[in-house]
Amino acid sequence: MQGVCPVGWHLPRKQEWKTLIAVAGGEETAGGMLKARNGWRYCNGFGVVSCKHKDAYDYFGFTALSFGDSLGKCSWKFLSGFFPRTPYANFWSATGNYEDESIYMKIGGFNSRAELLYSRKDTLFSVRCVKDDVKRKSIAVATDT
Repeated sequence: MQGVCPVGWHLPRKQEWKTLIAVAGGEETAGGMLKARNGWRYCNGFGVVSCKHKDAYDYFGFTALSFGDSLGKCSWKFLSGFFPRTPYANFWSATGNYEDESIYMKIGGFNSRAELLYSRKDTLFSVRCVKDDVKRKSIAVATDT
């Protein structure tokens, strides 16, 4: 997934997502620390539902909102906006395992989980861009020679 982020930024790699999940308390609680306190919406098959979470703290200002994926009828434009089919927040990584799959971070809508999973690259997930670390890059280039 090249060209998704502006110059000076990049899609997080698997290790960067793992670090965020660890700093936010581990797989069982990181989702609650990263998700927005309000604004989660999903389609339950009968229409769009808004939900508040008792386990949503947004402790780090990440403010993850549900989007789900591109599968299912409620992912299309519905009424006045674009609403998710599932009550999850899914974010791509730059790390893939096969030609047609890549790793993504899934934040649970009904719990506080955050985990890394694999999905086909043609699935529409959200992205978060991470600012490049110029010092780290220059050190890496210097040690490669």
